[in-house]
Amino acid sequence: MPHFNILRNRARKVYKELIRLSPQHPDPNYQLAKKTRECFRSTTTRLESIKDQQTKEDEMAKAVAKAQWIRKEIEALIFLARYRELKRRYGDSRNLDGQS
Repeated sequence: MPHFNILRNRARKVYKELIRLSPQHPDPNYQLAKKTRECFRSTTTRLESIKDQQTKEDEMAKAVAKAQWIRKEIEALIFLARYRELKRRYGDSRNLDGQS
């Protein structure tokens, strides 16, 4: 089981990556940075209330894994939006008859 400081550094890294991704989010009304801050604050508050160190490490590992998964999903969403925009601008290069 990773130590608490290692998990804390991973959480900080994922937090910074999510904040950096927020301006690129396809929906400008989603407010990714604000939701990221709120989520990390609530998780921190919840973890501070846990007394057992092993339980705290387990919960933090789960929270970091979930944050990493969310980061990957947001990256995929951004790439999909870019792909759709490029396809809209330049069209589909394939011939629609099935011939090249």
